[in-house]
Amino acid sequence: MNFIKKIRIEIGDFILRMQLKKLKRKKSTFNLETAKTAGVILNASNQTSYEETREFVEFLRKKNIKVYALGFVENHEVLEFFNSHKDFRFFSRKNINWYYKPRSKIIEKFISLEFDILFDLSLKDYFPIKYIVAHSKSKFKIGKISEYKFEYHDFILKFEKDKDVKYFIKQIKFYFKLIKPI
Repeated sequence: MNFIKKIRIEIGDFILRMQLKKLKRKKSTFNLETAKTAGVILNASNQTSYEETREFVEFLRKKNIKVYALGFVENHEVLEFFNSHKDFRFFSRKNINWYYKPRSKIIEKFISLEFDILFDLSLKDYFPIKYIVAHSKSKFKIGKISEYKFEYHDFILKFEKDKDVKYFIKQIKFYFKLIKPI
């Protein structure tokens, strides 16, 4: 990571931490049997990860969970390929300010929805995704362990860096069978 990008992320992280001191949300524990709504966020730039996530979204829908999915595309523009999928909304680098804060009506809506569960399926740390997860009003946030100074998830999975989204989803399904809501 170059020096300028690192400074921009540090500024964004500082602003994020200041904003989070003022935010309040209701926390609760859900499993795949008790959840009624779910948010799914991912880096959709990798087509394989995107396809695996689409299958996971279908799996959740078969469990009668209403799903809202949001994908980050690393291009400056969202490609036409992504716009053809009605079940997902997307944002790109075009929707990110100088310190990587994501901004658009789609993002604001996603953050404002109070999902029972938020699945952060991003395998790498992308500040725009972490910003959205941190601000989300979701009651139960799931994701992989982060390299950032602060953790924004309620349930964290740790696995080797060479694993893919398919493995991540398999782990989620396994652990969610074990979770008993409080």
